[in-house]
Amino acid sequence: MEASQKQAEAPFVGKEIVSDLHWLIRECDDRLIVDGTKWASEILCYLPAKWIDEAKSCKKFKIRSESISTRLSTVNRFSILARNLLVAKEFHRAEFYFEKARNMDSEYTFMYYWTRYLKAINEDLENEIESIERKAADLDDEEQLFLLYRDIQREDTNSFDCFMHYLKGLLQRSLHLREEAKRSFVASIQKDIRFWPSWNELATLVEDTDEVVSSISMASDTWMSGMFEMIALPRFHLFPSAVSKGDQLASRGLGTQPALLIANAICYNQMYEHDLAIDRFQQAHELDPFRVEEMNLFSDSLYIRMDRVRLASLAHSFFRTHKYSWETCCIVANYYSIRGEHEQSIRFLHRALRINPHSSASTWTLIGHEFMELKNNSAACLAYRKAIEKDPSDHRGWYGLGQLYDILKMHQYALYYYQKAHTCKPQDSRMLVALAEVYQRLSRNVDAEKCLIKAYKVGDVEGTALLHLAKHYEQLQLRENAACVYTKYIEEYKESTSTDINAPASLLFLSRYHADVADYDLASEYAQRCLEFEQVRHEAGSILRSIQQKQKLRRTSHRRSSPRGTAPTVTPRRLDLTEPTIAEDNHAEELMAVSDGEDDF
Repeated sequence: MEASQKQAEAPFVGKEIVSDLHWLIRECDDRLIVDGTKWASEILCYLPAKWIDEAKSCKKFKIRSESISTRLSTVNRFSILARNLLVAKEFHRAEFYFEKARNMDSEYTFMYYWTRYLKAINEDLENEIESIERKAADLDDEEQLFLLYRDIQREDTNSFDCFMHYLKGLLQRSLHLREEAKRSFVASIQKDIRFWPSWNELATLVEDTDEVVSSISMASDTWMSGMFEMIALPRFHLFPSAVSKGDQLASRGLGTQPALLIANAICYNQMYEHDLAIDRFQQAHELDPFRVEEMNLFSDSLYIRMDRVRLASLAHSFFRTHKYSWETCCIVANYYSIRGEHEQSIRFLHRALRINPHSSASTWTLIGHEFMELKNNSAACLAYRKAIEKDPSDHRGWYGLGQLYDILKMHQYALYYYQKAHTCKPQDSRMLVALAEVYQRLSRNVDAEKCLIKAYKVGDVEGTALLHLAKHYEQLQLRENAACVYTKYIEEYKESTSTDINAPASLLFLSRYHADVADYDLASEYAQRCLEFEQVRHEAGSILRSIQQKQKLRRTSHRRSSPRGTAPTVTPRRLDLTEPTIAEDNHAEELMAVSDGEDDF
């Protein structure tokens, strides 16, 4: 165990990483796999200079003087033209000329099918945005992808290299054949573990941590498997582990890479540690000020922190340099949203989908939020369902639908969708608080109590679980329980009491409660603290005067009755926040029992 740990912490062999990246850049460049070339080039750019020098002196490191575009022949002339047409995104012409050279060798075969795939995806993207206006997508939108998949299936799969397996996996993923796509990406990695695009796609398809471990075993303790682990773990909400993995990669030699900084920033964003997320995003932005990838999440953190100045600066800078990037559209949409111009925000989000509808489920979720602000419930519902379709494991689409049906007072539907959101992100206190509120409306008090207690135990993100629990007890006339929870709330957030809008009501309740149970010292203490807040100052003054009168009467009565008697002090019991205290009724069900489906409602 210690040996494996030391191996995991040992520095990387720099020349091997440089060699892997050089191979990846060369092969992806030959086949116009742009994302692979760009990723490898960026990693290479920020590697230590001594690693580059070591790689150059290595005998295995060879620079090929000839590329696919310079090997002239009668047939190759067609491919040279086709490559340039593909770069210019003239997909139909590129397909026509690649077909003439497709049987020349495996590279041209791949290029022919790759061109057809890009053509089909481009047409699919152009058509998909119309679905929100016609309320459903046409069934024949994916016809070209089906035809292409049929043609690839007819090829001899035993002769496939890592590139053809990768293309086959992309097609299967586009056709929603997730299991088949996973097998294709695994086959691609097994052909060559240096082919990062397959690792990257596999990270979006693994279903659990066991599959992550199984995938890593294909290339144990390599730098590329470490990068895969770093981007795969956040899918299962293991954000601290992903951050730790990124830090480990940096300490083993990869250094301050924008890719690592942004990966950590995304994790902090999902952990609601927005200050840390903003810090990491800012570092990456300073290293590469014109990098637009993932900067939409930077704008999300700035939006949540209501940092209008920095958000406006970010939006204006990228609008000048990347006007037609989908990330820029999302940034500008956040900028308009924070200004309350929701129609403008939706316009830019639609533009983001026209540019890249397959970007992520988050764009559709943001569209749903904006339609909710405009009270367009039907369009919001459609947008949230699109988000769920894009990524069923993303809690935001489910949570958005839960909020929508909650507002419409369709509480059974809201419960179903909140349960789905909780299943996607079980350690998120917001899902539990939302569930508790629905359970309260359905008079399922035991389940509501369980949810609120668990929300506090897993880490209350918004700091409202204790407050909701105290009010829940208060509504049920369990004043002793409510006093215990309010006391815990005040202790937990004592540093922010002066600015907490809920503190005055909490302190006032505690003052009244302790006055009612004749604990006048505590009642006076809480009433004195209430005097700091304008909205409860009058009530606090009345309580203090009442306490003084009661104390005076008590002293007088004690002198008359028994001079040696002492007034008993009633102290509220400590509430155990591990078990519910409300007596269960005959209708209480197990917490978070997932409904059979919407049809039941």
